[in-house]
Amino acid sequence: MIHSLTAYMSYPEIPRDTPIKEIKKRYHKLRNDAKGIEFAINYGGDANTISSNSGIPLEEAKRIYSSYMNGFKGIKKYQDFCRKDVMEKGFISLNPKVGYKAYIYDFNYLCKIRSKFSEPGFWDYYREMKIDAPDCDTVHRVKEYFRRKADSEKQSINYRIQHTGALCYKVSMINFFEYLRQNDLLFKVLITVTPYDEINCEAPEAIAETIATVLYEIMVRSGAYFVKRVKLDADISRHKICVKDLYLEDEKIFCNKIARNLRKEGYEVDVCYDGSSALEHMSCESCDLILLDLNLPDIDGMELLRHMRSCDNETGVLIISA
Repeated sequence: MIHSLTAYMSYPEIPRDTPIKEIKKRYHKLRNDAKGIEFAINYGGDANTISSNSGIPLEEAKRIYSSYMNGFKGIKKYQDFCRKDVMEKGFISLNPKVGYKAYIYDFNYLCKIRSKFSEPGFWDYYREMKIDAPDCDTVHRVKEYFRRKADSEKQSINYRIQHTGALCYKVSMINFFEYLRQNDLLFKVLITVTPYDEINCEAPEAIAETIATVLYEIMVRSGAYFVKRVKLDADISRHKICVKDLYLEDEKIFCNKIARNLRKEGYEVDVCYDGSSALEHMSCESCDLILLDLNLPDIDGMELLRHMRSCDNETGVLIISA
């Protein structure tokens, strides 16, 4: 749900009367792009980070960043607090419910460097040395301080989010496993790929909706245990047979990203999303190099390569494979 909300806040082209729950279905690409925006900002990034990560123009990134911050007005307040808090305490309080802390390993050293900043004449001396002796210890330590400060501030912003998400997942998984055990559903309902903040499972069609509802309720309860000020909702995705369609969409996004980066370097790039269109394209167009994914949706990549060679097509091929 948060990815859909991020897309809604970041992209004004999504009509304002669109229900948040409909965004995943109706604006899937924008929702997918919004994940990068969300992660960039949650790591303490800004418009420059968004532009660099996604390859979009800086002006467009600034518009997206501004829309995001206007939509989530508490984000800046939260991030400013995190930046200040970690440099005062020397540790990050990950979640008040469990009391875990992540300590800044060189905090005492950073404080020692910082104490020099208030000495009379320090900054005048630094500016002079930055010009006359840029490799001296003073210049090096100032740069080191602000680099480490920036790293620690980003960690302070992100660690709390990631840790709380991991806690919600952990409690959800324990409770979901216990539900399956108590109802004799182990190995009937299969728990599959498990990232840190989502649970993927396979269930017989006859009980799939029941399992989805139970898992949703478990995840919402777990969120309420660790997050008190707002409701931490959960989102359900259903795939009746497999995740092929979603996989193919992600493959297209990955393919387009490679093409976009190559074009930025000055290369002419043609994109084909499957083996059939690639064979048709090669029959009427020539190229200097082919980037070939072995996992094509319609034919095996190696079969396509063998067909090329049987037709005396000696174009260089760079194979991409997981």
